[in-house]
Amino acid sequence: MAYITLQQPLYKEMPVGTDWVYSVNDSNNNQFKFKYLLQIYGGSTGADYLGLFKFSPNDLGNGIIKVNEILEQYVNSDNLGSIYPGIESAFKGLDNVAGSECPIHCIDKVSLSTNNTRRFTLKFGSEWASTPTVSPTQYLAQNNFILYLSFNGVAYNNEGVLQGSNYGINLADWNSNSYLPLSNTSKFLTDAPTTPFNSGSYGQFIGDNDYATLSFLTGKFANTHPKPSKYKIQFFDNTNTFISEVYKNITPANGGYNTAVDTTLEDAEKHLQYIGIGTANMKGAGITIPTNWNSYLVFLQTPTATVTYAYTYFKQGADCKGFEKIRLTWLNKYGVWDYYNFTKKNTRTTDIDKTEFNKVKGNWNGSKYVKHGYQRGRSILNSNATETMSLNSDWFRSDEEAAWLEQLFISPEVYILKGYDATDTAPADFGEYMIPVIITNKSYDKYTEANDKVAQYNLDIEYAINKRIQRG
Repeated sequence: MAYITLQQPLYKEMPVGTDWVYSVNDSNNNQFKFKYLLQIYGGSTGADYLGLFKFSPNDLGNGIIKVNEILEQYVNSDNLGSIYPGIESAFKGLDNVAGSECPIHCIDKVSLSTNNTRRFTLKFGSEWASTPTVSPTQYLAQNNFILYLSFNGVAYNNEGVLQGSNYGINLADWNSNSYLPLSNTSKFLTDAPTTPFNSGSYGQFIGDNDYATLSFLTGKFANTHPKPSKYKIQFFDNTNTFISEVYKNITPANGGYNTAVDTTLEDAEKHLQYIGIGTANMKGAGITIPTNWNSYLVFLQTPTATVTYAYTYFKQGADCKGFEKIRLTWLNKYGVWDYYNFTKKNTRTTDIDKTEFNKVKGNWNGSKYVKHGYQRGRSILNSNATETMSLNSDWFRSDEEAAWLEQLFISPEVYILKGYDATDTAPADFGEYMIPVIITNKSYDKYTEANDKVAQYNLDIEYAINKRIQRG
């Protein structure tokens, strides 16, 4: 029996939201009741049996299948800090434990992935019968593909490349950007502005008590040595003069792992990591923030080199007109989190939907009829109160900033993120920091500086959980 592979993904480490296409051929494809078979194993270590999938041959007898449509069911967003034994993330100095994890946004220093990265093994085979009347026999694991690694990212449109007959995403050259920590031009997993410091433009804005994370791929994804060993934060004053710097090692004691010995993918969680780089995260980690800071840089380093862009964060104070600040976090195209403060006019509206019924007025079951002033006819059986908000962004400073924010409009997972609470000690209070919302805009107009000169986005959100109201 000849069983060959005609097509397979170009790379073994890719986002799940791209074309993972396989084409196989079994010379027995003309047998009775013939089907191609695919066994998939996944999970953190690739040992979980996810199922057996059957697909039919095409007119040429080949079996073609897009495996990503199956794999994407087994990756998800990371919402909580990791509790990986011995490499726990922490909130205000206390390691996370099961049932008391802090939100991923509130980690002190570093956290491994929990749901975002998965290892996969794929085993192709076939089944067929020698006669029309007998049951088919399965011939499993004819061609095997092991040590495949994926994460909850998506490729927009036609971002993959084609070499020969194989499609794939090159993480070191994805739309002309490297998302592997290989050099000082590599990117974190975000399309947030990477404007160089002192360029006269801007990066991101952050307040004195705001949470934020940056995420990066490492280990088997990067497949280079040495790995990022620390992240560094450098503070500057309002004249762009250097004030001070701090760094945190990416070690198990700080919730991270440099993955130097995990090239065989023992644990997929170690290959995507988060660092807490917001002012609130720094306070939780015990980092001293200079009182005269105006901006700071964040970047990854190995013992000998800087291996990412230096992302710039500028201090954002209260709006001069006193508008309420709303900080949103959303799941971006790379399956991790971005952040933005809406500091202009934000309005709140509550839509109320009531169901009425008529109560019997008075008491008819006693010896005498009695009625009281509180007894009524028309009453409310049930009320649904849905709170909505209309948010206005700041004026855009670049096309890069506007394009980045467009991902917020189409994100499937958005939250209002609360800031640092000095009174909340570890573990983090349930429900205090994240409020789930839904973006209700049906469209947005793409901003470009050439066409629009100045512009801002208006965003309509609806709270995902209705207000509780007593029944009548």
